[in-house]
Amino acid sequence: MARKPASTHYRNELRSNILTEAYKLFLKNGIRAVKMDDIAHHLGISKRTLYEIYANKEDVVLESFRLHIETSKRELQEKMSHTDDAMDILTEFLKMRFNEIKDMNPCFFEDIRMYPRVLEFFEHRNEEHKAQTHEFFRKGQEQGYFITGLRFDIIDDVGNSVVDNFRGSGKYADKSYPIKDVFQIMMIFFVRSMCTIKGIERLDKTILNNE
Repeated sequence: MARKPASTHYRNELRSNILTEAYKLFLKNGIRAVKMDDIAHHLGISKRTLYEIYANKEDVVLESFRLHIETSKRELQEKMSHTDDAMDILTEFLKMRFNEIKDMNPCFFEDIRMYPRVLEFFEHRNEEHKAQTHEFFRKGQEQGYFITGLRFDIIDDVGNSVVDNFRGSGKYADKSYPIKDVFQIMMIFFVRSMCTIKGIERLDKTILNNE
């Protein structure tokens, strides 16, 4: 009886380690290129142990995304716990994304299309966070950072198109510019397009001048 909690703790810790390290491998090499054997070898565990915890690769991909998003959300909340300034929150979010994507394999997002459950997860997550994003945009308007009178539903659709275009960024794999620069240009263009002069000045100061 005394060994059961320790065993449960070990299994939970191993589960978290698998997802964390698998996500890093997916990010670096692309999802398609990483096999279950690679994940097991990287962690120093047997393939059998890996399959005892996750039945297939899609489970690992889905759960690694879920854990990464939850972890990133907590990190952002901790960093922004002292402020409700919309531009502080936005620029910190962009910095986190730019830092993550700087070493990303161009095929990373393109490979997601192979996994229907992962695509469904992102679709549901976008719907769940739409109201929260709308509230953030409204607050940014009140604080003078975003142009008033813009329709959020259109902004949301355009933003999703920008993200979808970037997720198809495997087309940039054979080109000379880094994927980080592609993402940065896409996001800066999009965010700047809905900013007031005040918002643009803050964005330029915190993002463009402090890379």
